[in-house]
Amino acid sequence: MNTLCTQQPSALYPNTSDSERCVQSDAKGFLTRITSSAVVKALVNTKQHLMIRYKQHVSRRAIQQIDKLDDHMLKDMGITRYDVKWASRLPLSEDAAAKLEIIARRR
Repeated sequence: MNTLCTQQPSALYPNTSDSERCVQSDAKGFLTRITSSAVVKALVNTKQHLMIRYKQHVSRRAIQQIDKLDDHMLKDMGITRYDVKWASRLPLSEDAAAKLEIIARRR
């Protein structure tokens, strides 16, 4: 028998038997476990989302730095000014730096 069940006075639950009170407390424990599991899952998802956003931010900052280079340096890297402008207009869900790297490797 659960210790929570024995500690609950019958006066608080006049219409329930001891076994019903045990089921109620077990259900509360189950809900607590589910809730804490959901909280952990939400925290993990939030952390993953923040890491993705951080990587996207770093990628966009790299594109901004690449855009400041002169055309000769861009040519040495295997990309053009047009490629950099194109990458800077990609949606944030796309990794612009990785797309530029693919373009440079194809040339």
